[in-house]
This record gives sequence, C-alpha cells and structure tokens, in this order.
Amino acid sequence: MKINSVLKFFGIILLLSFTFLIIASKSGYYEYQLSNKRAMTDKAIAKFEKDVSEGKYIDLNNYIDSEKKDYNNKISSIGNDLSNTVSSAISKGFSLLFDYLNKQIEK
Repeated sequence: MKINSVLKFFGIILLLSFTFLIIASKSGYYEYQLSNKRAMTDKAIAKFEKDVSEGKYIDLNNYIDSEKKDYNNKISSIGNDLSNTVSSAISKGFSLLFDYLNKQIEK
C-alpha cells in the first residue's frame, strides 16, 4: 500500500510539472523572454553603430550584457548534494551488481 501512495505522489508531481510547462509554453512566456533579449541586443547594436559613426573608442564590454545570475542558495546546494549522493549510490550499486554477475558467469 505504501508503495502505491509513493507512486501516486510522484505521478501527480510529474503531471503537475508537465501541466505547468505546457501552460508556460502556450502562454508565450518563453518567447516573451527571448524577445526582450533581442530588444536589448538591437539597442546594443544601435549604440555600437552610433559610436562607430561618431568615431568613439569601441570597447566590447560596453555593448555586451554581462549580467551573470548567481543561483546558488541552500536549496540548490542541498539538491546538488542529494544528486551527487544518489549518483554515487547508483554507481556503486551497479558496480556491485556487475561484479556479482561477472562472478556468477565465471563459475
């Protein structure tokens, strides 16, 4: 019974995630974000062309949006640690499984 409830929980989470992604896609959120980036690029190109025509010193850093976002927080660190732990456990599990199978085959 407990396994059934766990599977239902993960199934519902997957269904909700899929639903939210579909809604974001259909609402045009992603395209809106891309158009904003393009508008910023068009402004940078216009500024570059203006500076070239005026003979100003051209520095690439003046035209590139170098906004780097830092997504590190406690939750992402916990998720990363959990992912590394699960990956390590799965790798060790498969290694033990293949070692066992290899010993069985050699007998």
